Amino acid sequence: MTRTLVALAFAAALGACTRGTSNQASSAPSPAQTIKPPVQGHPNFVIVLTDDQVVGTLAGMPNVAGLAAEGARFANAIVSNTLCCPSRTTILTGLYSHDSGVYTNQGGADGGYLGFIRNGDNRRTFVRHLQRAGYRTGLFGKYLNHYDGTQQLGWDTIHAFVGGDGAYYDYDWSIDGRPPIHHGADPVDYSTEVIGSEAVNWLRSLGPNSPFLLFVAPYSPHSAMIPSPADIGKTTSSSFRTAAYNEVDARDKPAYIRALPLWPETTTATLEAMWDRQYATLLTVDERVKNIGATLTTLGHADDTYFIFLSDNGYTWGDHRWIFKEVPYDRSVRVPFFIAGPEVVSGRVHTVVGNVDIAATVLDLAGLSPMHTDGVSLEPLLTRTGGIHRAGILLEHEDFNNVYHVPTYCGIRNEDWMFTRYATGEEELYDLLHDPDELRNIVNFRPRRATQLRAETYEAGCDPALVPGVDSPPIGEGSPSPLP
Repeated sequence: MTRTLVALAFAAALGACTRGTSNQASSAPSPAQTIKPPVQGHPNFVIVLTDDQVVGTLAGMPNVAGLAAEGARFANAIVSNTLCCPSRTTILTGLYSHDSGVYTNQGGADGGYLGFIRNGDNRRTFVRHLQRAGYRTGLFGKYLNHYDGTQQLGWDTIHAFVGGDGAYYDYDWSIDGRPPIHHGADPVDYSTEVIGSEAVNWLRSLGPNSPFLLFVAPYSPHSAMIPSPADIGKTTSSSFRTAAYNEVDARDKPAYIRALPLWPETTTATLEAMWDRQYATLLTVDERVKNIGATLTTLGHADDTYFIFLSDNGYTWGDHRWIFKEVPYDRSVRVPFFIAGPEVVSGRVHTVVGNVDIAATVLDLAGLSPMHTDGVSLEPLLTRTGGIHRAGILLEHEDFNNVYHVPTYCGIRNEDWMFTRYATGEEELYDLLHDPDELRNIVNFRPRRATQLRAETYEAGCDPALVPGVDSPPIGEGSPSPLP
């Protein structure tokens, strides 16, 4: 990671502008793989967690793409429960929703910050383990939905959105448990800039001998996808459409998908404008990453820091007529994810991994004793010293009182297959090698494969009949709107 961080430091020092109007950068590795040297003592960690970012969008972030090119890039990174708070809980604890108890974003026993606290998840995070081992820990940005602004176990410093989901402007902001301050609608209040600036200031305040975890969680590119003033009007040459967009023949899909109408051309135009805006919001994230990298280099941490980048979940931009997340389809559950740092061999990794693996991986790389998780350490994949063997990543979802109703489901996703069983009794099975866009549900044509994956889903701990939740609304109600 040294070459990229030095380049970022040089660009920052010159005030270079790396922003563009199209996806010009490439994250493709050089022909020769690189291996970063080992680090003495405990390494540092920087985790950048974006919000609703879709696979395939890193190319529009040149600084991030540069870091990715020096790291292990996971082509099959899967989020087990594709909502903000459940995913963030899984990242922090290494537990699937059926073990963490956090299934939704809403405040309650099974969702949101309140569910995180009530289920004791705040006491079983990898962050607490790092802190107990002498790490300084700081979080800047979006913590958990409906966070109340109080000081949190495991975090020395926490600067975070209070209440709701977060925002670009007009939000309440808590600093280390003190009464929140309000940021308004001026350019200086743009939340990605505030997050990046305060994160860099925290890095500069640290002593030279303590290892650290910096957790940066911008709101971007979450809807309503408001770019910073400097990036308003920036566009991308990439497209949001896949072969699954506005799927015409949905007869093989479950009833909640079949009930959705085909989107008119006006919706397509709306999505095109939204796609440009989400790209523009990520340009500011890219600039903040550049500044963080430059600061690490200045402080002498270019060689002893792991850089982890991922999104909390994906987003389906009209795939199978669905515009949101929650569903088990590819762009909802698969996210951009890479790790760069000491001893990491650069290149593309096809093994299926998940957000459930973050906790175990960080503790392993830190040289600390493991804690109980549902995930595994990715260290063998990072160093190319071995593999990991499991059936796949579990898919979980609880239907809840929300405008976007997806029936409760459990499923499993690996490199070759996606299987889902809904509480309605409906099932889906897709051969990802031959049908990566999930256009042909073959559950009735491959009964032995479906039986195998169904059993593996149950063995992993998820049964849709046992997941808490509410009954789905009548078919045709609760259809998603394309507008933020």
